[in-house]
Amino acid sequence: MTLMEPDVTLTDYGLAIECMVLAGLIYAYGARRNALRFWFITFFIALGVAALIGGTFHGFFGDQSSLGATVLWPATLVAIGMAALALWSIGATLIFSERVAKRVFWGALFAFAVYVLLILFSSQVFWIAIINYIPAATFLLVALLVMYSRNGMSYLLVGVGGIVLTFIAGGQQFGTDTVLIDTRPMNRVLNFDHASGLVEVEAGIQWPERQVETCYPQMADFIKLKKHYDPHETFQSDWYRHYRCMFASAG
Repeated sequence: MTLMEPDVTLTDYGLAIECMVLAGLIYAYGARRNALRFWFITFFIALGVAALIGGTFHGFFGDQSSLGATVLWPATLVAIGMAALALWSIGATLIFSERVAKRVFWGALFAFAVYVLLILFSSQVFWIAIINYIPAATFLLVALLVMYSRNGMSYLLVGVGGIVLTFIAGGQQFGTDTVLIDTRPMNRVLNFDHASGLVEVEAGIQWPERQVETCYPQMADFIKLKKHYDPHETFQSDWYRHYRCMFASAG
């Protein structure tokens, strides 16, 4: 079995291992019956599960219409949402009274429920997970800064730096000096002419490998020519990345 996106998959698997180790350490050495302990364990487990499932999706399910892909991708997004819920609770527990922290939790839980319904029944584009996650991470960043202003404990700045680094890393492109065009939402069939057998589709649609080879046997040659004229792959799209992985032996 070909590993289609080894960089993404192996990075995600490494993150999953790291998160599980951290969750285990907190479980073993954290104070018992402590709300922060519970939410930190929840956060690292949710993030680890998201990384594990997401890495498996990117590495082994190039056909996004397959049963595995249709199950793994929404599961990844739901796990990211659970991690965001944990961040809201961690931040509230750090700076608020127990009463106020519970109110923040119930508000975050409601938002999480709406987010899950949106993922399951409306749209599964990744930017929805990003929009849901950023406010929670920002809230925790502010909470850590408030805690630092109160007691001056320098180790809190490690957490601040970690969150800032995730924001910076999240803003990076897939490569250096490259252009990535996200065409995945453009995946509709616009028209099908029964008489001529012609299908009009949007630019981001992705077909299974057998259909591609049958309908467009020159695809492997196209991938070779793309690599020849753009050896550094300066110009990319999700459409191209999908078929580059599908025809990984080309070139």
